[in-house]
Amino acid sequence: MRVRYAREYWQDADAIGNILVMANTTPAMLAAPPPTTQSSVMSPQTSMQIPLRMVADIRFVEGPNAIKSENGRLRNYVMLNVRDRDIVGFVDEARQAIKPIEQKLAGSGMSIEWAGEFEHQVRARQTLAVKLHRALRALRAAVELEATDAA
Repeated sequence: MRVRYAREYWQDADAIGNILVMANTTPAMLAAPPPTTQSSVMSPQTSMQIPLRMVADIRFVEGPNAIKSENGRLRNYVMLNVRDRDIVGFVDEARQAIKPIEQKLAGSGMSIEWAGEFEHQVRARQTLAVKLHRALRALRAAVELEATDAA
């Protein structure tokens, strides 16, 4: 579950602790530890709102800037700026350089993908290759048709 709060809540641990959450409990359970014997008579449970600090330890700790996931797998990005050369050639060289790392990752559930401008250029090359091939075939068919009509 993802809950988003206003900035004044998530920047202050006390404010986070004061956020009300629903709990199935009794006032007596909140005031005293749970009974150790089964012979104790408990009042019926009801849903009530209690401050989050009563059910959670709230503290700030250092961690990653953001945890990203896609298809249920954690994801991390490495951004590169390539200058004075073609990006496809750069990625081909980078792939060769990290090939041993990719082999170690095989079967571990981790993988490396190349995206961004590189991905767009590869897709454009593939599309252009298919369309150019079709155009040349159509041109050849038209020339052959014209040649057979002329004969």
